[in-house]
Amino acid sequence: MTGDNARMIPTEWQTPPATEDVRAARTQSREHLVDTPFLNSRTRSLITDCQLVLKFENLQFTAPFRERGVLNRLVCLIDDERSRGVIAASTSNHAQGPARAIEALQRAGLSVQTAA
Repeated sequence: MTGDNARMIPTEWQTPPATEDVRAARTQSREHLVDTPFLNSRTRSLITDCQLVLKFENLQFTAPFRERGVLNRLVCLIDDERSRGVIAASTSNHAQGPARAIEALQRAGLSVQTAA
């Protein structure tokens, strides 16, 4: 990402997470998420001439792929951040992820999804 948009994203979010961070996120969020399967995609494997495996995150409670990440972010809030609550707004189904995470973790918060 370049230009003005790059400055809006914290530096630590601009690099891939370390393996230990991914493992920690899995441990912290495990009780709130469905253990979704990996399944071989025969058609896409034939098209791409490789074995392609898909992870079915659409089986999560809210179905969008953002639930896992937002849940981990809320779990990692420090006490001061947690005490201020959470506000999320979206013009798409992304608002469902924060709403579910706020509910699952019993945090103070609001997630707003605008009408189409």
